[in-house]
Amino acid sequence: MDRGAKPANAKSDAKPRVARQSPKGTGPDQRELEQRLADALEQQAATSEILHVISASPTDVQPVLDAVAKRAALLCKAPFARVYLVDGDMLHSTAHFSAAGESAVPVTDVPLKRTSITGRAVVDRATVHHADVVPLLASEF
Repeated sequence: MDRGAKPANAKSDAKPRVARQSPKGTGPDQRELEQRLADALEQQAATSEILHVISASPTDVQPVLDAVAKRAALLCKAPFARVYLVDGDMLHSTAHFSAAGESAVPVTDVPLKRTSITGRAVVDRATVHHADVVPLLASEF
């Protein structure tokens, strides 16, 4: 018999190995983490696309604003998005994107006041959520 070799019937003092079981990913926490990761990757892709447009158009801001409107709509899964710029006491629509091709709501300048959702968001520098804006839009026109 070789030196150092143990006899075949020798008992080992080592504890039996237990295989680690990884979570199967079926719980709500796993799904939430996967969704957050997908959202973060989508935001990174949008940022990358906008930065690419900025580098390709260093003297023309319009393609950048168009890219911001498009990516904002896609990220929010919204049917359309607009980019407004402040000019004095008015907000001017400078870019828009519509999944259907054309804007469903007429493009008009918005007073920089808290009397509209857009004006309130800019004045308060905060996101304003309103569950259903369609009745509000119908009352304006």
